[in-house]
Amino acid sequence: MELAKRRVQCKAQRKLLQQSGSRAKAALDLSRKAAVMTAKAVSSLISALAGLLGGAFLLPVLCLIVLVAAIIASPFGILFANEPTPGAMPLNVAVGQLNME
Repeated sequence: MELAKRRVQCKAQRKLLQQSGSRAKAALDLSRKAAVMTAKAVSSLISALAGLLGGAFLLPVLCLIVLVAAIIASPFGILFANEPTPGAMPLNVAVGQLNME
């Protein structure tokens, strides 16, 4: 009777040991998958932040370029043009003469 009891106990312990080994392996696989997913999430976050910072840097530069282009293309842009041509009177001199008349 005692021998049968020990055999049943040993069998149960082996089965428990095998189950715990397979569960440990499953837990290890799950932790590896979690580490890979965490690395992907961090990489995605870094990429999003880089894109956001790039856009934040690009927006003021683009606004400055658009502002300069708008001033140059506006009707007042002609007042900034001091391109002397041969035999032509500069614009600021012509405006000064009209003001004096």
